[in-house]
Amino acid sequence: MPKKVLLVDDDEMLRKMKEVLRSKQGFEVTAVENGAKTLQ
Repeated sequence: MPKKVLLVDDDEMLRKMKEVLRSKQGFEVTAVENGAKTLQ
């Protein structure tokens, strides 16, 4: 079972890049663009 990661970054390009990298490392990634969405 992959470990889960919550990724928060307001820069869309960086967020997507980090999401792809973490996914390739075997993590299950949930990516959001701001703190308010993080709390949801």
